[in-house]
Amino acid sequence: MLFSHDDQTVLLQPISPELFCGQYLKGDKAAFRPLRNAFNVAQTSLRKLSQNPDGNELEALQDENIENWRVLAEQLMHVFKTSSRDIELIGWFLAAQLQLDPSASSFSLTLEWLAQLLEDHWDEINPCLPADKLKSESEQGKKAEQAEAKSKAFFQWLGDSEESSLLYAPVLALPIVSGITFFQYQSAERKGEVGALKQQATAVVSHERSDIQRKLDNLNSAMIALEKMAALANTRSQALGVVAPNFNFVKSLLHKLDNAILHLTGLKHSSVAQSAVSGNATAQATSNEPVSEVSQPVTQSADTLLFTSGHLQVSASNNFSQTAQMNSLNRDLAFHQLREISDYFRQSEPHSPISFLLEKAIRWGYLSLPELLQEMMSGAESGSLDKIFHVAGLDHSDQVLLPDVTQHAVGIQQPSITPVSATEPQMKPAEVKAEEASPSAAPLNQKTEKEKPAGSTALRW
Repeated sequence: MLFSHDDQTVLLQPISPELFCGQYLKGDKAAFRPLRNAFNVAQTSLRKLSQNPDGNELEALQDENIENWRVLAEQLMHVFKTSSRDIELIGWFLAAQLQLDPSASSFSLTLEWLAQLLEDHWDEINPCLPADKLKSESEQGKKAEQAEAKSKAFFQWLGDSEESSLLYAPVLALPIVSGITFFQYQSAERKGEVGALKQQATAVVSHERSDIQRKLDNLNSAMIALEKMAALANTRSQALGVVAPNFNFVKSLLHKLDNAILHLTGLKHSSVAQSAVSGNATAQATSNEPVSEVSQPVTQSADTLLFTSGHLQVSASNNFSQTAQMNSLNRDLAFHQLREISDYFRQSEPHSPISFLLEKAIRWGYLSLPELLQEMMSGAESGSLDKIFHVAGLDHSDQVLLPDVTQHAVGIQQPSITPVSATEPQMKPAEVKAEEASPSAAPLNQKTEKEKPAGSTALRW
């Protein structure tokens, strides 16, 4: 049972005219207990997989695990449509979607649906405690108790650390490419063996490029939805003096997965590629426009640097920091293009040193002058074989992790410089930052990232 756009549409309709999100299911033990049992069974099967099972039984355990999460997802979907939409149950459903859909598409869609529910129906989404469970007599106090109940429901799957999050084990089990999971990447990173893993990934990246790109886009959408939920929960909770749920650990986990995919595959977010395409189109259109007569006044916009295919056009600017920033972005774009060329030669001519030399150029481009001089002198007194490896760049197998590029420009073909008018480009982030101030008080025992987790509510790998 994978969550789809059609499911989103259906589940944004009321369950009943009286209760948009249905009843508080935990109050009905007969209805809640079967769901809890199905969740425990699914958790158990995932735990078995995390304990390094024998190869002979691995396939059977994987099939059993998928089936258990599928059964849970189907039961929860029926509940969402007919009886209750509850924050804790949606957390279970999110874990199921990660197990059932390696592309993270249904996971992202589920988060978007939950974010929309919170925005439109915060007071109605469960848990909504019945009146006899509320201790406060004032209306404001009752609202605070309801908000606290929602925060506790979030805590059940957000956790008080990355490892205690309900989503931790399912995220680790996600494949980055075929045959390489996020768990394997983290293990290789701790052992300093990422280079070998990248060589293994290179063989399949070209065949799975579109799938990997979709996964990156889905993770980006998921992080946007989490940011939206965090902002909504913070606003509602702070207004009532309640500690807001801490989304930082889940956001950090997804951010690490995102970085792992970028590092291992050498791909970048589609928004980066789209910006490059739109930048090329804009520059081409500009180069085809007739040049204004000298007699016409030219209005120049400060802090702007534009490239066209025929001319390097620079606006008069008194603010050189903006110009420096743009130059940095153009430089990063050039290194990204070198990386693409390097990947091409690595796949098409693995016997050739061309890809290693290009990677050496990229690595040197991001070294400081002292570091560069030290590396250049390091092979001066070495043996002949070491010199060959050093000169060809074969002594470094790891790729440099390039910075994301959020603004692009076209390459310079002619050295002529002409002042022109331009509008200031708007800088857009290529990915959602996984940083947010954590609440200082923590009645729910949610700790900040700097603290060590006291316990775990999810599987540890």
